[in-house]
Amino acid sequence: EIAGDIRKLGSTIKDGRVFVSESDSRGGGGGSAVRILVAGNDPEKLNELSEQVRDTISRVAGVTDARTDWALGQPEVQINVDHNRTAHYGISVKDVADTARAAINGENAGIFRDGDKEVDMVVRLAGSNTMDIYNLENLLVATNGSTIALGQVASIDYGSGPKSIRREGKQRVITVTAGVKDRPLGDVMGDIRRDLAKVDMPMGYSVKYTGQDQSMRESFSELGAALVLSVVLVYMVLVMLYESFITPLIRMLSLPLGIVGALTALALTNNNLNIFTLIGIIMLDGLVAKNGTLLIDYTHTLMEKGRNLREALIEAGNTRLKPIIMTTITMVAGMMPTALSITEGAENRSGMAWVIIGGLITSTIFTLFVIPVVYTLIDDWRNRRKSKKEVLHTHQA
Repeated sequence: EIAGDIRKLGSTIKDGRVFVSESDSRGGGGGSAVRILVAGNDPEKLNELSEQVRDTISRVAGVTDARTDWALGQPEVQINVDHNRTAHYGISVKDVADTARAAINGENAGIFRDGDKEVDMVVRLAGSNTMDIYNLENLLVATNGSTIALGQVASIDYGSGPKSIRREGKQRVITVTAGVKDRPLGDVMGDIRRDLAKVDMPMGYSVKYTGQDQSMRESFSELGAALVLSVVLVYMVLVMLYESFITPLIRMLSLPLGIVGALTALALTNNNLNIFTLIGIIMLDGLVAKNGTLLIDYTHTLMEKGRNLREALIEAGNTRLKPIIMTTITMVAGMMPTALSITEGAENRSGMAWVIIGGLITSTIFTLFVIPVVYTLIDDWRNRRKSKKEVLHTHQA
């Protein structure tokens, strides 16, 4: 809200622009949500393209404070060396640079000692700090056995250069940055990629997306791999425990049932998928599975005592209903303060808490109905398959 007020104040300033960099309450750096590198070789063309990229992304809904890091530095004297002429006279660009530097800045000629004092002796052209720049054209540059005027191999003029030159992959780059407001970063970046795809990039120039967008994509990829790995490892452990490949699959139905509730909770609370909510989904793999484990384990115990599957499932559901609901209520109540963002700095973790709450609720409700039904269907399929094998074996006999 404060940043918004400052932007409104900045819009009233005539012939000026105000940029706002926001940081969170935990003292983290402001950082830019959108960070795009425009790379190329020609400085003027690169600056032109970076401004085009800046103007393009500034029109995307949710983007604020779009700008580039390119800026003109102090006025400077530019000595532009003609390489063909230096080659003709048998001198190098370094010879020209060393001569100009010695004449203007001076060269260290040794140290003057006066008792305990030491003073550097610098020799430079007399009046070099007050001379007109065009007098530099008469500066003599030593060649092989002779001298030539600097003006014969270089042109001298006023100009200005950038405050800094950044390179990546041996190419000059200009960084375009912007903030994001009132929209998820993923949605904003999707619109930016779509709009920048329409910008005509000359050969040798490119656009690279970095910053929070790159970090988010890398984190999503790593967390997705962690989720898959956790599911596979849990399944492997359950296969060894149940000594079956089918029973663990029935028990693991709790996870998709929980994810349905997690995504629903995110939608109802106006949260989006981010690092914290993905961590919450990974946590669900262990939390919601306890419902299916309690139900299936007690069902197997009853079947070992002689009950058929239907009777065992009904009794297991009645017996395990109370501990399942008690543990779910305990975890939901424990997550509620974080979900409601009661404590300072809990806003980022709020989405993770809602994921767990929504996943636990739907998993608890659906597990008591879905797992018994699926277990019954699979048992019926096994019995039919066993009957067909027995009939086939009888005919063959």
